[in-house]
Amino acid sequence: MSSQHQPEHYPHPDRTPGTGRVLVVDDNSINRMVLREMLLQEGYSVCTATNGAEAVEVFAAEAVDFVLMDVMMPVMDGYAATQRIKALCTERGSYCPVLFVTAITDEKSLAACVECGGDDFLVKPYNRAILRAKMTSLERTRDLYALAQRQRDTLATQNDYLAHEHEIAERTLSKLMQAGYAGARNLRQLLTSVGLVSGDLLLAEYRPDGVQHVLLGDFTGHGLAAAMAAIPVADIFQSMTRKGLGIDLIATEINRKLKAKLPVGLFLAGCLLAVDAASMRVRVWNGGIPDVLFRRAGAGVCARIPSRHLPLGILDEARFDAALDSVEVHQGDCIYVYSDGLIEAVDATDTMFGTERLEALLDDPEADDCFAATCDALSTFRQGTPQHDDITLLEIECPVARTASAGDASAEAVTPGFSLNIEYSAAALRNDDTAAHLERILDMLPVVRAHRGRLYTVVSELYNNALEHGLLRLDSGLKHDTEGFHEYYRLRDQRLRSLEQGSIRVALSLQGDAVAGEVCIEVEDSGAGFEHAAYPLPMSPQSLSRRGLALVRSLCRCVEVQDRGNRVRAVYAWSEAGVA
Repeated sequence: MSSQHQPEHYPHPDRTPGTGRVLVVDDNSINRMVLREMLLQEGYSVCTATNGAEAVEVFAAEAVDFVLMDVMMPVMDGYAATQRIKALCTERGSYCPVLFVTAITDEKSLAACVECGGDDFLVKPYNRAILRAKMTSLERTRDLYALAQRQRDTLATQNDYLAHEHEIAERTLSKLMQAGYAGARNLRQLLTSVGLVSGDLLLAEYRPDGVQHVLLGDFTGHGLAAAMAAIPVADIFQSMTRKGLGIDLIATEINRKLKAKLPVGLFLAGCLLAVDAASMRVRVWNGGIPDVLFRRAGAGVCARIPSRHLPLGILDEARFDAALDSVEVHQGDCIYVYSDGLIEAVDATDTMFGTERLEALLDDPEADDCFAATCDALSTFRQGTPQHDDITLLEIECPVARTASAGDASAEAVTPGFSLNIEYSAAALRNDDTAAHLERILDMLPVVRAHRGRLYTVVSELYNNALEHGLLRLDSGLKHDTEGFHEYYRLRDQRLRSLEQGSIRVALSLQGDAVAGEVCIEVEDSGAGFEHAAYPLPMSPQSLSRRGLALVRSLCRCVEVQDRGNRVRAVYAWSEAGVA
């Protein structure tokens, strides 16, 4: 292999010098010399090769911006060499223009130059003006490619950041919707979103007197705007329900808040229901949601409540109507509430699923499980057709009896030795919804309602340590700045998607009552562990990394890191004096 490097040389003073390094490939030494001198005069740096095989070696070993390639050469011709060079460019993720320099003038041969990867051709004998024009054109192409690469990288970074933001929004929205489902065994729901974050909202909560409140909402649009608007709706719904207030007052307050805070064009079509087991009645406020259908076993649809109000967030307080509809229900009756995305779902022929098809399924007196039948029918109907709107279907079985007030702490007691032991396989971990599952489990534990937030923090931090450091082998030190933070979560997503082996075991044991007690949390992973000694206490408020274990220590009475760091045991305790 031979390569000649550019001597100190200045281009013509009246011309803008070319930029970049050119590889000249020709088996004729005269041709190489002529091209080299012409390119040096234009301001380029030049290296040379005597055949295609040597050109590939030079290209692989040195930084080259352009290639001037002869066609007919010994060892390896220009066609084969160009294909190899373009393959190397693909491997590197780079772009290098190839200009064929040839005496061949027949159309088929010139077409072959382009077909094998050439970007242009220059016919011998050389003309300096044409060569200059060709090189200037290739420079523009190279610069445009470099610009496109930079823009692609910027877009990829921004997309990763946006995906992370959407993931946070989705998890926040998921937590809001799951919070009231603990113990609500009479609810079944289908919720399929178009994007990462759904524009549909499902909430459920019990009043202190045992009446169950349910809200199904459908925001205009979806994504971050819907997630942000859902937060105040969920807060109002849950807090007012826990205070024992009616759905008419809740609807009024949600409307007032959304009207005051949301921009024009963003509103919430919503339906609120109050299911009262004591009076065997269901009260409904429906603003912009399709008909609420009541079904009785053996009889089909027995009642319906259409939308009688405008969606929430449109009318001011003086014009808002909070009047409720009321329906008497029997034991075993089912209520079906759904968003318009269900009936507007389309098949491959652009035919809508439609209200008639849905009501025919629910009105069948012989049907045993209308919810499952509807879900199956929808899946069969769509057959993978792209979804254009969020789809939500909710089934509520009536009535719902509650033996104790959800807010009555004195009624909460626990049998000593109450415990749970769960193991998540690699397949379960890849779904990445384990954290939400753990939160639902904490909601089911007795006497922890007042401590749910702190306990969830402890469990999720220990779980994330086990997953990210134990199984995925991520270095928390990456999160030393904002760019590192995004790179950390990009690697997390990448490694989690390809996780094939490993498991995480979570064990919870509870003793005590609402006055005094403790929860012992043990999290163990099958990985090699992590350097737990590197996690400081107290944690630095400026640090973006290595905060998890320190945070757990600050919340728990004691924390023990066992084995190589792949087993952690923490005890969270409380008493009349407060959290221990």
